[in-house]
Amino acid sequence: PRSLASDGAGKVVVTEKQGAALAVIDARSRALVARIALPPGSMPHGLVIERQARLAWVALEGRGSVVRVDLAAGRISDEIGVGPGGIVGTRGARCHNFDPRRRAHGLPQNRRNAARADL
Repeated sequence: PRSLASDGAGKVVVTEKQGAALAVIDARSRALVARIALPPGSMPHGLVIERQARLAWVALEGRGSVVRVDLAAGRISDEIGVGPGGIVGTRGARCHNFDPRRRAHGLPQNRRNAARADL
């Protein structure tokens, strides 16, 4: 496990960095209720959940991208490159967050030249 976030509806979503997946856990029963596969070797690092839309935005360190995961459908619905040739311009953005205006913020591993993308 690397990062976790609540969906606001009683579930906790956890990144499985080595397993390239998201684990969805029922907070009350503490049972694993779903496992959402991510691309092999993607190394999910951090995540943010859009509660109303039931979406998870996950930074994939191994791919230099951010994916939008539809939690209701249990699958990736979009991928945005932020690594080589992307908005960050370095392999493996380490930290991402999303502001209320739906902008993604990335910080490359060298901690220089932070970038932003409108989503």
